[in-house]
Amino acid sequence: MGIEVYGCAPAVKPNKASFRESSSSFKVTWNQLPSEVANGRIFRYKICHKLSSTVMPCKNAIYVSYPANSVYVMNLLPFTDYTFEISAGTLAGYGPPLLTNAKTREASKYFP
Repeated sequence: MGIEVYGCAPAVKPNKASFRESSSSFKVTWNQLPSEVANGRIFRYKICHKLSSTVMPCKNAIYVSYPANSVYVMNLLPFTDYTFEISAGTLAGYGPPLLTNAKTREASKYFP
């Protein structure tokens, strides 16, 4: 059994994410952060995405309440590389992000 340290953000990042993509969206799924390393109770996850080609900080955040572990990210550009940052949050803040990349599919004239 882990120790809960209240007043601290999670010490580690989620360890894995997977993507189901179309030409304009992703379904992002991640592994829940184990309670042994959460430093308190996880209350939500922050999923942020940006174009992989930009050096600007990620600003397109989606917040998902615990215990959900997936989200749809919509209105993306076809055949484009994106960087995702996935962080677990306690009342004290967010832990380090899992950084991962994914690419939308090429647009089809028949299917988006």
